[in-house]
Amino acid sequence: MKTIEQITLRTGRFTSSEDIRVLRQVVLTAAENLREGTVELYKHESITGDFAYFLQWKEGTTQADGSSLSVMIRKALESFGIVNFATWTLIE
Repeated sequence: MKTIEQITLRTGRFTSSEDIRVLRQVVLTAAENLREGTVELYKHESITGDFAYFLQWKEGTTQADGSSLSVMIRKALESFGIVNFATWTLIE
């Protein structure tokens, strides 16, 4: 079963390219040994300081509170701003 974990971050202080590099580094560090899925970082087109991380899992299920990787990413982001989380499962 395909699952997507969505982590959103709302912060007013991350707007420069250097700031975005720091946010990307959170993903790269957390996902160094990721083999069974992918992690991507997106920025909102019109709201400066809004970002979304998407963790896509090819199979398996995640707990209601998320995978260990998403928990790690969320904890790392808490000091940057407001963090929200949702899990999505593909309807087949």
